[in-house]
Amino acid sequence: MFGADPVTGLLTVPAGQVVEVEVEWFTGRHAPGAYQVIAQVYDGLNGQLLAERGMQVTVVPTKTLGGFAEFDPPITQLAGNRPVQIRAQVSNQGNLVTDATTVTARVSLKNQGFQPPRAAIFSENLAIDDGLSNPRGIDKDNAGNLYVANSDANTVSIVAPDGSVAAFAAGFNEPIDVDVTPGNDLYVLNRFNDYVHITDNGARTVVNTGVPFQQGIEALGDGRVLVAARDGLYEVTPAGVVNQIVSDGLSNPQGMAIDSQGTLYVANRGENSITRYSDGALSTFVEGINQPYGIVVDASDHLIVTSFGDNRVGSGRSL
Repeated sequence: MFGADPVTGLLTVPAGQVVEVEVEWFTGRHAPGAYQVIAQVYDGLNGQLLAERGMQVTVVPTKTLGGFAEFDPPITQLAGNRPVQIRAQVSNQGNLVTDATTVTARVSLKNQGFQPPRAAIFSENLAIDDGLSNPRGIDKDNAGNLYVANSDANTVSIVAPDGSVAAFAAGFNEPIDVDVTPGNDLYVLNRFNDYVHITDNGARTVVNTGVPFQQGIEALGDGRVLVAARDGLYEVTPAGVVNQIVSDGLSNPQGMAIDSQGTLYVANRGENSITRYSDGALSTFVEGINQPYGIVVDASDHLIVTSFGDNRVGSGRSL
């Protein structure tokens, strides 16, 4: 009762005046049906009934189910090959009894950003350990060969379609990422300040970018390249002119790849995810990859990713 004395619960009504009293009734606790709501006024000193009024009300049937799910570890920290404990709770917040056999609790994972055109994704190992030394960046040529930057060995390995691994080039300075153009030119990004352009005939050109902590490279086909660094994405011309195009929204970005529609995909190592960049906007594409570094899109727009945390190359395809 609102307006009453908080100690005694009594109201004082001065002579010739009207005092309004509000009473809350939570109808959700009562079964549907017709009710008679009766208001009675008593003398607080002797208990004498002074007045009584009533009215008819109807409580309509209401079915309201609520619920939540908890993840351990939190889903934002989900890593590959680690089980996740999920606890779901369903609550009946309506006034109808819900039979246990009619309620199903289902927990599903859904990206908040862009959804792939086909939901199911599976992965497979293409190469493990053999000839790989902390593999980072990755790309694919027209023949289906994969080129992998080995940061510890300062080399680039080539992985044939049958899974065999061989050395391709050496003499780099902590190579972080690679990119292969349609003409089979190879771009190798060193960790600090420059990248190496290797033409199809083996000629090498070193381009200084001045960008510290470089982590990913993607050739645009007109001589320019995109470089991912800790603080965002940069556009670099063959003359070394640098322009930053993304300054926030990424967490330790690594390798990049562009699909047939011109959409850019970035290996977002800090969040164990692949980020999609399109029309100037970022969105999460897929999660749960253990420290993704290199990424490539094949002719069917399937993603191939190197997992630094698992020392493997994995293929993600839409079913």
